[in-house]
Amino acid sequence: LKLSSLGVFIFNLLMWFPQGASEELMFRDFMINSFSKRFKPAVGIIVSSLKLSAFHSLNKGYTPLASVNLALIALLFALIFMLTGDIWMTSAMHTAWNLTQGNIYGLQVSGNEAANSIVTAIYDKNASALITGGAFGPEGGLATTAVTVVGLIIVTVLLVIKVRKNKIS
Repeated sequence: LKLSSLGVFIFNLLMWFPQGASEELMFRDFMINSFSKRFKPAVGIIVSSLKLSAFHSLNKGYTPLASVNLALIALLFALIFMLTGDIWMTSAMHTAWNLTQGNIYGLQVSGNEAANSIVTAIYDKNASALITGGAFGPEGGLATTAVTVVGLIIVTVLLVIKVRKNKIS
């Protein structure tokens, strides 16, 4: 634990929020709403999720699995946005996602090295990049795939319940 890094950690928090919020505003709020006006909301959700994944394709360590995971994570955040109607919720989640990976655990964030972290997580030399995400970081590994799929199932069920409730009311 590097307590001397607390000031830098707070600075990183203040830097991650505009980064996460700008991606959320662009890929979730603007794209989903724009496509939803012209097509069905599902088109906006799918297009914005695929574009967010493609947006990260030039990052170091980007792999086909990272592409799938980023699209799934984007889909999860899009469904949370549809469920809550709150872009600031997903902005905060995006910020927390990046901050936790990079500046709490010291892992790569979408292929970018963390400059400073509270804890330094080091993968075992025998750890599989397929599980951990390797040079791209956790977003490129099967562990993230599993967690994201569970999140997608939960949010989808909540969204279906909300839609059914609103149709009955």
